Amino acid sequence: MPTLNSIWQKHATYTRNASEIVRGLCWSGIALIWLLRESQVNGSGLHVVLRVTALFFMAALLVDLSQYLVGAKRVRIVAEDIQEKNPAVNPDVDQFEYPDGHDAPMNRLFKLKVGFVLCGYVLLVSNLVLRVVEGTLP
Repeated sequence: MPTLNSIWQKHATYTRNASEIVRGLCWSGIALIWLLRESQVNGSGLHVVLRVTALFFMAALLVDLSQYLVGAKRVRIVAEDIQEKNPAVNPDVDQFEYPDGHDAPMNRLFKLKVGFVLCGYVLLVSNLVLRVVEGTLP
């Protein structure tokens, strides 16, 4: 039977892996957008849908960074508070609880970045399908 700590460790592993996958999907999407740029007389350009798609991927990357920054700051605040209230604490033995709702902002940011990536890929795939149907792929 798993312990509560092992369950939370597994949860952390899944969210960390999901974040890595989100980053990979963002960079892959941006690369596909670059491949789908249209040649023009004065260089190359992006269709409006592809620009919006790129914005979704960039927003997901920014939210990804924000999730880790917010999480690090909130954990630091909790750790400093524990150390201030318990100067003789043994960090390797003593156990403490996070305050209620501690993870809520990071969970919201996680869902937001996944949502941005999903929206980006819906736009990207629909644009690809439309181009295949029209026969206008580069």
